[in-house]
Amino acid sequence: MKEWLKKGIFISKTFDINWTGHDRMEDEMKKRAEVVDFAVKQLGKPYKFGVENKKGSDSPYSVAFDCSELSEHCYASTSLEMPDGANAQMGFCRLVKEPLPGDLGFLINDAGKADHVEIYIGSNEIIGAVGGSVGKVRKTSWDYIRDHARFGCWARHPSFSMRPYKEA
Repeated sequence: MKEWLKKGIFISKTFDINWTGHDRMEDEMKKRAEVVDFAVKQLGKPYKFGVENKKGSDSPYSVAFDCSELSEHCYASTSLEMPDGANAQMGFCRLVKEPLPGDLGFLINDAGKADHVEIYIGSNEIIGAVGGSVGKVRKTSWDYIRDHARFGCWARHPSFSMRPYKEA
């Protein structure tokens, strides 16, 4: 018998449960739900370019966001780090073909850098802080970013699994 099998150290390919019975995918889905929940609670808050809100327990009470500050705070609400700025966030995350709730979508400028980020919340909807005539955190169809001429990519936080699984 293999030594690792005798010690009970293995990971099930089907359920991703190690010998302790701990389900990492369940933990990930809870964190994804927390990211989305935080984003939803920010709907309607004003947009302010370059704003820096204090991280921590007061973050749900931030009065304004820009796009990257919103995604940064969504992840901070789950105790996951996210760098400041859309381009830094795109570089930090891993590219994916299809988003899951909590994944990020990026728009790319002419210089090839991400200058806007939105949070995929499931059911083909995204939430983002948008300036201009909108001037607030709003929810819209993912078509806004997915079909945008400057669409760059969908990306996933490095703490989340790259394995495909169905959205609930």
